Amino acid sequence: MRRAPALALFVAAALSAASARGQGFVEELDETRTEAWAMRWFAAVATPTSFGAPEEAAAWSWDFGLEGGLIPSLSESDRRVGFNGTKVEDVNRSPVFGRPVVRLNLPAAFSLTAGWVPPIELDGVKANLVSLAIARPFWTGDRGRLGGQLSWLDGDVSGDITCPADEAEAGDDPDANPFNCLEPSDDEMSIEAWTFELAWSFAASERFELFLSGLWQQLDSDFQVHAYYADFHDNTLLTYEGDSWAATAGLAWTASERWRIAGELYYSPLDVIRDPSGVGPEENDALFNARLMVTYRLR
Repeated sequence: MRRAPALALFVAAALSAASARGQGFVEELDETRTEAWAMRWFAAVATPTSFGAPEEAAAWSWDFGLEGGLIPSLSESDRRVGFNGTKVEDVNRSPVFGRPVVRLNLPAAFSLTAGWVPPIELDGVKANLVSLAIARPFWTGDRGRLGGQLSWLDGDVSGDITCPADEAEAGDDPDANPFNCLEPSDDEMSIEAWTFELAWSFAASERFELFLSGLWQQLDSDFQVHAYYADFHDNTLLTYEGDSWAATAGLAWTASERWRIAGELYYSPLDVIRDPSGVGPEENDALFNARLMVTYRLR
């Protein structure tokens, strides 16, 4: 692996000067910056969805569920997001994502859903994410249903992303530790997102239904770096604010009056410019993953 490129060294020098003055380096990112792409990609992984158009249920009844999804493994070129696309970051930590959810069915066909990713550490990284959603069907026909959901996601993901432990332990090895990390970093990505989803479901049979949905999301995200390199303390704060869209397609099976199992494919197009100069071609490096929701109704 080659040593840090000239652009990264220039950024490092600027950060070192800022650190010496006791200041953190704060940068607002355009949506096509590689760091912004990574923040949008992982926010999309955690975005809650309705798994079909909301439906009316008995008021004050409860549903308990477990949601899970695959986290695609990123190639080395996709992980080259640090220092404006010149540094490979260690983000392939877990192949799956999951959270328990609780839904309270309200009068007037509304429902309120809460989900939580508890701060359990996996391979040096932990997430603490809370989600709330309010949903309602807009129209119900003999075999079709149209509804919407407004959700809020808030929390953080923290760990040794920019200086992983195995690199720091490699010491002066320029191949295993190309940026001369002195110790594991303590980085944190914060996420706050509002998402509106419009979903349509069609009953293919008595127990199976197909569904499609479109989502619009407003994301406000920060990435706080806390890393020690040989020549400087990187205390950079990267911020991104913007919107994006996504779509889902899936199948739900009503196994019984209480059990429902739904699976979907989630797609979110994410534009990025990977040329560090910022003048290279813009490409769509989308998130595409599979998700599953299992729910049990108490009443």
